[in-house]
Amino acid sequence: MKLNDYITSASRPLVYTPGTATMWDDEHISKQLLAVHLNPDIDLASRKPTTILSTIEWLEATVLRPGAAILDMGCGPGLYAEHLAARGYRVSGVDISTNSIHYARESANRKGFDITYHNLDYVELDERETFDLVLMIFTDFGVLVPEIRQKVLSNIYRSLKPGGIFCFDFLNDNFPLAETGNREWEICKEGFWKSGPYLALQEKHYYPKQNVCLSQHIITDDRGEADIYRFWTHAFTHAQIEKLVRDKGFGHCSFYKNILPDCELYRSDDISFCLTTK
Repeated sequence: MKLNDYITSASRPLVYTPGTATMWDDEHISKQLLAVHLNPDIDLASRKPTTILSTIEWLEATVLRPGAAILDMGCGPGLYAEHLAARGYRVSGVDISTNSIHYARESANRKGFDITYHNLDYVELDERETFDLVLMIFTDFGVLVPEIRQKVLSNIYRSLKPGGIFCFDFLNDNFPLAETGNREWEICKEGFWKSGPYLALQEKHYYPKQNVCLSQHIITDDRGEADIYRFWTHAFTHAQIEKLVRDKGFGHCSFYKNILPDCELYRSDDISFCLTTK
């Protein structure tokens, strides 16, 4: 990769332009992500165990019925799924990461949990009137670009039984999404992005019309070959969320704030949960 290529790649792209690579199908990165999921001391990839438990307790107090059939979208290594199965719910999980699903299956078998896991992209979900509750936790809803978001909402609606509930959390309009950092770089012998030497160039771009922030990472190995990773993060008002789900056929929406504790990534007041009914 020549310097002119870096200048072009590092420039502000058109909104929702995809990167050249994804993390989930990279063998090295997906293993790093799994380790982050399983680290109980940080709120990255998954939330801390105490937060996961308090969220499940809130769900039980708010919406769950005994024996409910639950789908965990973006289940990762099964941290929520196992707690739910231990409480007697019928649980399925979907995740795009092969490594996470492999870990989740082995963990469930080892602990004697009857959990069904599917190694799928959200857009590939093809269940019909199967679940009482679909979960999408850790603000995954906000990383979906609009075209994919529409498909995923349709898939979730179809997968729910009549009267079933979709529960998801999202960054609300309290979150300072428009804050953009300076360009950053690092050079490593090995690390999160590669098992060998690499250079990482990182920058954020904010798009006010769509209220979306792009986190762009250009990763170059010692052969000069580069991958571009682009992660889009949206924040929404409650009214925007209600319109999005109602346009897909969902009915009443209930919103809840201050369900989660403050952490290094956000304040409790920055995250809203939505419960919406089919």
